[in-house]
Amino acid sequence: MQAINCERCGKLFMSLSSKSCPECREVEDNWLRKAKEVLYRQPQLDMMGLANEAEIPIDAIEEFVRQGRLMFRKAAVANLTCELCGKPLNIGKRCDACNNRIISMVRQSIGRKEEERVGMHSLRINKARKEEG
Repeated sequence: MQAINCERCGKLFMSLSSKSCPECREVEDNWLRKAKEVLYRQPQLDMMGLANEAEIPIDAIEEFVRQGRLMFRKAAVANLTCELCGKPLNIGKRCDACNNRIISMVRQSIGRKEEERVGMHSLRINKARKEEG
C-alpha cells in the first residue's frame, strides 16, 4: 500500500490501486449507477443528454465510457473517437483494429526477445563445450 492523493478531491489516502479516495469512489459509483438507470430508460440519449438528465458531470460520463464501465448503443451517440486512428467508438479508448495492431506488435516483440534468448543460450552451450573439449 502507498499513500497517494485522490485525483478528485486531493485528500491523502492509502491505496493499493485506486486513484480515488473511498469517499470519491462512492460518489463515482453512485453516479455510474444513476447514469446506467437513466440510459436504460432512455437509450437514445447522447453523452450530453445523459449528463443533463442524470445530473452528472460530462467528464465523469466520458471517463466511465473510456474505462468500459458504461456503453452507448451507437458510437455516434457516445461522441468518442479512437485515440490512435480517430474512428468513432461507443466504449473504450481504442478501436478493435488498433487494439489488434498493438497486440500483434507486442507478440512480435516478445517473439524476437525469445529468439535472442535462445540464441544466447546456444552460444553459452557452444562456449562451454569448446572449453571442455
